[in-house]
Amino acid sequence: MTNVGPANSTYSLELKAPPALSKSVYPTRIRFSEVNQKATFLVEFIPQKEENIGNHSFVQGSVSGFSKRHTVRLLTSVVFAS
Repeated sequence: MTNVGPANSTYSLELKAPPALSKSVYPTRIRFSEVNQKATFLVEFIPQKEENIGNHSFVQGSVSGFSKRHTVRLLTSVVFAS
């Protein structure tokens, strides 16, 4: 993630995914002190019970970052291996 907004921005991260997946994002908050500063975060998806997946070969979700002034949304896709 690259900060294209003002310096000293803080974004809270929220991960959305279907119930077929257990999910986490780390860290849950990113603080930028400079414009164009880069930060990384880790997204983890863990498949749950097979009956929750059904006959889907993939599912979609998103990671959103919220600051006082901006919202950033990154789309995600998870493909299930057979």
